[in-house]
Amino acid sequence: TDETYKTVATDDKTSITVSGVLPQNATAKAFKVELEDAAINGERLIVAYDIVVFDENGKPFEECRDGEKLKVIITPEKWDEVNNDDENYNIYYVPEVGNPEVMKSKADDKAISFITDHFTVYALTAKGSLSTVYLNGVSGKDTNSGNSSNNAVKTIEKAVELVKENGTVMITGTVTITGELELDVDN
Repeated sequence: TDETYKTVATDDKTSITVSGVLPQNATAKAFKVELEDAAINGERLIVAYDIVVFDENGKPFEECRDGEKLKVIITPEKWDEVNNDDENYNIYYVPEVGNPEVMKSKADDKAISFITDHFTVYALTAKGSLSTVYLNGVSGKDTNSGNSSNNAVKTIEKAVELVKENGTVMITGTVTITGELELDVDN
């Protein structure tokens, strides 16, 4: 049958929609997955899910028939806080064995979508490409976007992660650095 299934990940209320040719009376579930690394291929990990579609007997539907594809749309509950026009987002297929593989995906102001022919773990990542990142060691939070002084990040490590090559880190408050730090500063 050609139907759309929607599920909400229990931990964070992310909406995941799966559409295409699926078994009759199928149900879709998404399980939030904690990956060992906080980054994939140098990109910041936002969230990862094991997406599973079950047939009416509860058996996992793992692969589409030859040539068929399914569309998956992931809408994080706080996409407006995560989504930043200056970042590039990717979806990675994360196999049990081997390296993650980037999927062709499309992000807009509401969600990120991709096409697949199987189900497994998929990770949403962001590659820092902000031309300016705001840093405030007192009032900043590393969960902030860093794209304005009101959304400053807290640590230099997070600022470096978010800024694009030859970008600028604007320090808007006290930043405490312990240990050694090497900076390349242009006049």
